[in-house]
Amino acid sequence: MEKLCEEGIRCARILYGTLGLIGFLVTNIWFVFAGAILMILGGISPKLNLFYHLYLLVRKRFTKTPPVFLLDPAPNKFACFLGGFFYLLGFFLYSLGFSTIAWIFTWIVIILSFLAGFTGICIGALIYGVLLKILKK
Repeated sequence: MEKLCEEGIRCARILYGTLGLIGFLVTNIWFVFAGAILMILGGISPKLNLFYHLYLLVRKRFTKTPPVFLLDPAPNKFACFLGGFFYLLGFFLYSLGFSTIAWIFTWIVIILSFLAGFTGICIGALIYGVLLKILKK
């Protein structure tokens, strides 16, 4: 089982939210599309998570303390897929002319990414746990 550095995941979440925020502030939906692709790739495998590996590279350069690892990467992978889906949904809605609804979906990801990044409370991971309990019954 692969392990994930907790700080790296939190940093990646902040950067995902930042991409959406930049897209909103400059009114450029392509930042949202880039965030969607990066999140979906991060959900496929942590090896494809660009922001996670960027954090690990910087961390290795500037600190000597060992990172804290998460036990189960599945909730975080699910959260990445969920956020990427919402970003992608916002991108397609914007492309179809529904800009207000598109930015609402984008802001959902922005807010939840910042919440997860700054506080460690990941709503996507909590949804994963709830769905797991429901499907086991």
